[in-house]
Amino acid sequence: MKLETRHAVLASTLAISGCLSGVAFGWAALVVMLKREGAYEELCDRSADDDDGACAAQEVALSRVFSIGILCLFASRLPIGVAVDRLGSRATTAGTCAVAAAGSLCLAERFYGLGFGLLAGAGPGVHLGAMHVSNLFPEAKRTALGAYSTAHQCSTFVFSLWLPLFNAGASLRQLFRGYAALLLVFGAGCCAAQPRSRYELGDAVARAGCAAALVGAPRKASAAPSLRDQVAAVWRTEGFRPLLVYKSVSLLSMQFFVAVLQYRLAGRGAAASAMNLAFNVFASFLGLLIAAPLVGPILDRRDDGVALIRRAATAQAVGFNALLALSARSAWPLAAELPSYLLWASSRICFFAYFFAHCVKLFGFGSFGTAVGLLSLVGAAVCFAAVQPLCALAFQSSTGIAAVSAGFVPLLIAAHAYAERALLRAGADAATRVVDAGGAELDGAELALRDAEPGRGEARV
Repeated sequence: MKLETRHAVLASTLAISGCLSGVAFGWAALVVMLKREGAYEELCDRSADDDDGACAAQEVALSRVFSIGILCLFASRLPIGVAVDRLGSRATTAGTCAVAAAGSLCLAERFYGLGFGLLAGAGPGVHLGAMHVSNLFPEAKRTALGAYSTAHQCSTFVFSLWLPLFNAGASLRQLFRGYAALLLVFGAGCCAAQPRSRYELGDAVARAGCAAALVGAPRKASAAPSLRDQVAAVWRTEGFRPLLVYKSVSLLSMQFFVAVLQYRLAGRGAAASAMNLAFNVFASFLGLLIAAPLVGPILDRRDDGVALIRRAATAQAVGFNALLALSARSAWPLAAELPSYLLWASSRICFFAYFFAHCVKLFGFGSFGTAVGLLSLVGAAVCFAAVQPLCALAFQSSTGIAAVSAGFVPLLIAAHAYAERALLRAGADAATRVVDAGGAELDGAELALRDAEPGRGEARV
């Protein structure tokens, strides 16, 4: 394969996403280092005899930092998505790198809540703001989209990679300052690799000094619709609400599995640590083994690829919930949990590869950020509202986890059936597409916005 400038653009944006986009989910490794450096240690009652009780306030304070970060991560997706659509990819990605660098410096100076909130909230910017680069690879567009999901999952391992440096004597202040410098370099890289707006299908890039430059005639700029009209067009797009239901149920089942993981491993000693490591490795790196060689080519080369990967994601979600229900009711050896870990990680990979590919098809890149942000925000709100009550219900009795996880099986099947029927009826999985007079592909929300612009030519191919 001949290496071209577009490959450098893809590699650089994947590297940036792999170092930042989902870094907040690596909290388990970061909190170990924070405790060793004495974060919130001043809250501990050193005169108490019970060390665990004495530092309960420290645990609460650290949990609050994590909650702030996760809340910022989910809450930022809609404004970041709107920024991608309206300000363009260059401003959004470079700006979020600068915000993340500021958060890293705050963490270095022990402003933990502010710093982790800024760092976590900025992560989606380099993820959503780079996915349009897949348009530079029309022959493998969905494979490139899937690569960003894999990079996002790999980013959860960043803080784990710091542990050897920390154990060797590096302080968190040094690590976070170095990370901030790296993020500023990434911001400069975004300015070099990203166009002002976004790459379209048919674009080519060539090296211009240290940056990538578009090749070909400049595109005619069109007036941007109002934010209200754009959100309304996304909401009216046929298929939006079924996709929202399917995403919410799928995310809820995955979040519940993670929420009960530590509870089920508690008191298992060294074996539990090994299983925890196995789960984190599957979650972070399984995508490198199956996303590019398997999921991406299916999405790109089969007319029914989007529907096929959606079905695979649902089948695997049903599988890990069924295994969780069975293992919670039985005295299985701990190693017997590994298949459910594997299915969870694989289902997550398939789901997000499908989700982003389908969003591009359904909404087009003109409204992609707004649509993904809205879907992610509502889906996350459902998870926040439902996970804790479900966990409380599951922990009430010895059969609670089995009952809740078994209940997800028919719920997943019903949500999938609803989404499948509605999305196929909307033609989201069909090969028919609409292009404007300039040859740019229009989908979903873009078509709704186009209807308000008389005289714009179109052709069906």
